[in-house]
Amino acid sequence: MLAWKRGIAILTAGQVKVTPDPRVRLVNGHTLQIRDAVPSDGGDYICQIATFEPREITHHVEILSKEIHILSICTCCFPTLFPFLSFHVPNFI
Repeated sequence: MLAWKRGIAILTAGQVKVTPDPRVRLVNGHTLQIRDAVPSDGGDYICQIATFEPREITHHVEILSKEIHILSICTCCFPTLFPFLSFHVPNFI
């Protein structure tokens, strides 16, 4: 199971959105997306996958503009577990 966290707050668990924030959603089952991102959305986002030995990676996000409509952070952090994905830095659309 894949989970997204920010600090101690769980944002998603598997395909379930846990956070009450309506701007947050999961895309394609693995990409965290935040609509209308603002500077206070910056910080560390943790992508964690439950395996025999849980693995995680932290994405540090900084919002440098007030005009970011969609912020996407991909789980491409696990190329060995998701071989069909390639690693890239957070995608600002």
